[in-house]
Order: sequence, then C-alpha cells, then structure tokens
Amino acid sequence: MPRDPIKDFFSTAHPNPGREGCPDAAVLRAIASNQLSATHPARLHLASCSPCFSDFRAFKESGIQKTSHRKAFAWLAAVAACLLLAIGLGLTITTLRRERPTTDPGPLMARIVDLSNYGALRGSNALNQLEAVSLPSARVKLTVILPKLSDAGTYKVSVSRDRSSDHVLASGAAAAQGSDQRRTVTVLLDLRGTHPGSYFLATTHDKDEASYFYPLRIETNKPITKS
Repeated sequence: MPRDPIKDFFSTAHPNPGREGCPDAAVLRAIASNQLSATHPARLHLASCSPCFSDFRAFKESGIQKTSHRKAFAWLAAVAACLLLAIGLGLTITTLRRERPTTDPGPLMARIVDLSNYGALRGSNALNQLEAVSLPSARVKLTVILPKLSDAGTYKVSVSRDRSSDHVLASGAAAAQGSDQRRTVTVLLDLRGTHPGSYFLATTHDKDEASYFYPLRIETNKPITKS
C-alpha cells in the first residue's frame, strides 16, 4: 500500500512523550469507528499529538480489516446457503421423481369406423338392422366416416352402455373434415378398462341435441405376437 505523506507527517510532527492531555484508548477507538461527532475535542487533539494520531490510525486500520473480514464471511455464508439450498432442492426433486409412480398409458391404436352407408337411422328397429362396429379396449385414435350428407361442424363421439348420456364411458369432440359425400371426424377415446361386450357408439352434432347410435363391440386388446 503506498505511503500517505500527510498521515506520516501527523504521526511524527507532534511528539508527546508524556502523553499530556491524551484521551484514553476507548475514545480513540470511538473516533476511529466514527462514533464521535466531528467537533469533539478529542478529534482536535489528534492534530497536535502524534502518539494519539498513531493509535487512532492503528484502530482505524484494525476496524477496516474487521469490516473486510465480516463482509468476506457474510459473502461466504451467502454462497454456502445458496449451495445448501440448491443441494436440498436437488435432493427433493430426485426424491419426488423416484416416488412418482410411472404409469404407462399404453399404445395409441388407430381405428377407422365407416358409417357412410349406415344413413341417418334412429330407433330400435333401425339399430337391429346394423352390424356392430368393433373397437379395442385401449387408447384409440378413432376416425369416424360420417353418414353421407352429414352437416359440417363439430361432432361429439362417445361410447356408452346404453342409448343415454347418463352412462358415457369415453367421449371426444372435433370439427368434421371433408365434403358432404365424405365427411370425417377424428377423436381420441380412452377405452382402457372397458370390459369386452356390447355398447353403443354415438355421434352428436353440436347444433343438434339428438344423437345417432350405432351398435358397438368392445374387444379385448390382445398384443400381436409373431410366430
């Protein structure tokens, strides 16, 4: 550190071997830490007493070092706290990932149901004339080819136990694509857990409260094995 000629001057210019009129060390330490006012008599004494000025400088430099050490310690403590927080967060995330159950949704199976030749049939007599369509007990991406001349718009496709909206097992809605002669709607149906048996497939136009029902068979989703 470069020497300060002014401080060196006051440290030697006014020797006071008898330490006459000198304040005690506590006062000098208070001056060094700026705890006394600028007009305190002890401050004026420093300008005329080199020993007191030297003690004042020593207290001042000691206080600067302590402040620097406190700042360094506070910085290290903050860094350590951040590291501990990061470690704790990492351990928590790892634990949650380990504890989180992994469920395999299974394959998404694509199916097409062609209703283009079924026509707009309603009633139990009409249903008896229809051949049941078939879907697997799985997650199904179902494309329904609607009966010819079906209106454009959004259709809800659902699977129910009977011809009632009270027992819907799965449903999906999407806007129909195509023209009057061939209009299709594609939805996702989750039929996992649906027991094999007879059900109904229904289509409902968003502007028509009535639904069209078609006989449906849910089949067991058996994996394909190669011989």
